[in-house]
Amino acid sequence: MRSSLAWRVFAIGFAAALVITLTGGLVLRTNLHAIVERGHAQRLDERAERIAARLVRDMDGRLVHEETRSADDFNRIFSGWYWLAEDGDGRLRSRSVWDDEVGAITVSARDEHILRALGPGGEALIGVARTLRVGGRDVVLRTFGPAAGVDRELERIDTLLLAAFGGLLATLAVMAMIQVRVGLRPLTRLREAIAEVDGGTRTRVGEGYGSDLDPLARELDGLFARNARVVARARSHAADLAHALKKPLALLAVENNGSTIDRNTIAAQMRAMNALIERHLARAGSGAGERRRVDVTARIATMLDLMRRLHAARDLDWHFAATPAVYWRGDTTDLEEMLGNLLDNAGKWARSRVAVHIAGEGTHCTIEIVDDGPGLDDAQLARAAQRGQRFDETVDGSGLGLAIVADIAHTYEGTLELERHGSGGLCARLHLPR
Repeated sequence: MRSSLAWRVFAIGFAAALVITLTGGLVLRTNLHAIVERGHAQRLDERAERIAARLVRDMDGRLVHEETRSADDFNRIFSGWYWLAEDGDGRLRSRSVWDDEVGAITVSARDEHILRALGPGGEALIGVARTLRVGGRDVVLRTFGPAAGVDRELERIDTLLLAAFGGLLATLAVMAMIQVRVGLRPLTRLREAIAEVDGGTRTRVGEGYGSDLDPLARELDGLFARNARVVARARSHAADLAHALKKPLALLAVENNGSTIDRNTIAAQMRAMNALIERHLARAGSGAGERRRVDVTARIATMLDLMRRLHAARDLDWHFAATPAVYWRGDTTDLEEMLGNLLDNAGKWARSRVAVHIAGEGTHCTIEIVDDGPGLDDAQLARAAQRGQRFDETVDGSGLGLAIVADIAHTYEGTLELERHGSGGLCARLHLPR
């Protein structure tokens, strides 16, 4: 579980809550302690005022304390309430100190006005210090009282804070777990949908997973659809090869049944079959839908040079108006397979001219190949992209070219359109997403 996304999200969220809670708790504790200590120090200041009012100078300029007959905490020996007064020449102390001392005086870390000390009996004291002017000279007066009550109150505050923040952290942990479960539920549903697609119970994951995951779901559906097209294309390859081998095999069977076997015919048919196999192996080794940036303009120019040599005997005019480079995102081998079939088909049927136009605007690239041949009627156009459709047996071919182009275009979510051109010939228009 610790390596799961849910655990990581929970751990990060709870760690952040823990840091914030502990930091806030420490700040709150420090301030509450300071408030309690300042409250006690204020009461000590009130007592110090009364002590300061009785500090005077005698005739010799020495610091003296005017005793009163009333009994108070500072007059009872070891009462826990003590005061010390110093002016540089000497020190006075309350009667409660008796013949002992107040020792180990330290300044509070929270407030330099507040003192901590040990009484004559080793008890904890809390006190305040103030500077007075008595008889024209500075006197430092320190007043102390028992710290036990203050410390008990501070301990109660710590206990309450510990319980409160412990409960808060427990609540935050539970809420974080609920948040993770609820927040990641769409991701769980998406995972289940992918598993169902893999199991064959559905063909796409669909949408409805939230604005964050719906784009991912659409990308996955696109990937599944693309994989399905690639698989269908692979099956078409096998069907195309089987169909293309039918004619050579049939001719060999006819020759083999005759009394005389024409070795040249056999050799020619073997070469034809070998060429078909090599061609389909090349198709099988193509990108099958892989996406790369391909310069379509340069590829057309290269293919036209090849077609001029292939159909040199017919002396055709291969027209291609050079345009700025048009790029397409796909596989170079697939593009050459489509262009080769369309251009070769146009070269076979054209009387004198083949024109190629290319446009790349927006999200699509369009390649248009027009010949001035006899063209096709409406019925032939409807069947032209079907496998094995041949409309003139005197022209070499297997009837697979246009079907192959349509299959490859479909792999890239493109289309092949066939229509009669105004000149009477065939116009093949290939639309490919960029």
